[in-house]
Amino acid sequence: MTPSQLQKLTDRLISSANQEIDKNNFKSAYFFLSSTAGLCRRFPFCFTHEGLEESLQRSTKKFFENQKFPPGEKKVITWVIATSIRSTGGHSRYALNLIRNLSDIEMNKQTAESNQPTAIHLILTNQIAPIPEMMKHFNQGQIHNLNNDTKDPIEKIMILRELIEKNTTHHIYYLIDPDDVLTILSLQSHNYSSTYINHSDETFWAGNKLAKQYAEMRYEGLYISKHFRKIDKASSVIFPIPIEENKISLVPPAPENHPVLEKIRNIPKSAFVCLSVNPVYKLTPYKQYDFYETLERILEIAPHVWLIAVGHGIPEKLKLVSLRFMERVILWNSYPYDLSPLFSRANLLLDGFPLGSTTVLLEYLRFKKPFLTLAIPQADVLGSQDPRLSCPEFEVSNRISYLQKVQSMVEYYPEHKKMAEEYYDRFLRFKNLDYKPVLKFDSDFTMSDELILEILRHTHGFSGMDFYKFVIKLRVPLWVKWRIVKGMKN
Repeated sequence: MTPSQLQKLTDRLISSANQEIDKNNFKSAYFFLSSTAGLCRRFPFCFTHEGLEESLQRSTKKFFENQKFPPGEKKVITWVIATSIRSTGGHSRYALNLIRNLSDIEMNKQTAESNQPTAIHLILTNQIAPIPEMMKHFNQGQIHNLNNDTKDPIEKIMILRELIEKNTTHHIYYLIDPDDVLTILSLQSHNYSSTYINHSDETFWAGNKLAKQYAEMRYEGLYISKHFRKIDKASSVIFPIPIEENKISLVPPAPENHPVLEKIRNIPKSAFVCLSVNPVYKLTPYKQYDFYETLERILEIAPHVWLIAVGHGIPEKLKLVSLRFMERVILWNSYPYDLSPLFSRANLLLDGFPLGSTTVLLEYLRFKKPFLTLAIPQADVLGSQDPRLSCPEFEVSNRISYLQKVQSMVEYYPEHKKMAEEYYDRFLRFKNLDYKPVLKFDSDFTMSDELILEILRHTHGFSGMDFYKFVIKLRVPLWVKWRIVKGMKN
């Protein structure tokens, strides 16, 4: 995709967004663009650095010029920039360009309307640094760097809430990273109009086509507005847009009589259904973590288990598994407009083998059902029972089971080694579950066997002698099998 094609795409998105905002009078809007580093690294055939920067500047200016602020003597605008541990200088420049554009727009507005300038507050979380050039744009406001105040994630949430409430804020811009949940957890503390800009990096885009991320972020945006900010009519204004071979088309809602929906409706009520959204990269075999081998073993020994996989680019291995087990593996090589029927039917939600995703994790939490995911550091915050959080929407998160061995994260991203070591003791394999957990697995216990055990522990109809027979077949030393069985009895 050339810079001009990208510009046409963003113009189309902006036009659609503005129409939806004007038509529905939304209090919040969601605008999603990728970081330069991520897309240029993964999709060098699509974007150039200069082309994306130019398009970002042009599209953000057009988008935010249409924002309507409530009248007042003084506008106080807060920027909350939340980026992940992977943030680099490139991400800082990306944030700076957005801030510069918005600051210039706001200052020009104020000059035309009155002599009272706009006060712009900047709140930084995690690893982004307030570089001197960025600070020039905040001479009328304040800069708060939460990373200097505390390293405790829950404390960061509390400070962020306090900073937002303390200022008379008319509008808040959120530049959020997909892996960051600190900002999300703080959103329920205010009712100011907000604009969310999703900052996607290379981890989030690895192995994906663009449309998948639009679909994921759309549902996260809806959830944030309706459940945290209590805005019933909120809607994300960016639709899932698949981009394949330079062809752009909007994804229409799936009709009620869609063949895949019919298959899902016909699943026996006694079946135990596992659902995976976006399986093309989440269920990719990686070294000893072969999900497809694991899936075949589960389907062999537990005939009541079914799998639904939804998303573009269904892997060939998963198609082969589907052919072998026929109707028990349902594949939907697209994104339905509404995922609710699938989430409602699922008994267990699978995410992140070998890579987790916070956006889908939030959608899972909304349906209050157990799910399995590889550990991500921020999920430790979601699972916290700290009363200071006061987030009833996240009560279900105490069922999270962390299945990741730390070396997996280190193998994927060597720069995470230090962080992985720090978080090692915090990874909880079982947390406040409604059944007795089996013993903590030893290092020679494979990821595949660990996953099978955990899935079977959640299923109804697979227990007792069947479970013991399965343990006997595990490819682990006899003494490990004995410890598992002993742990079950206790």
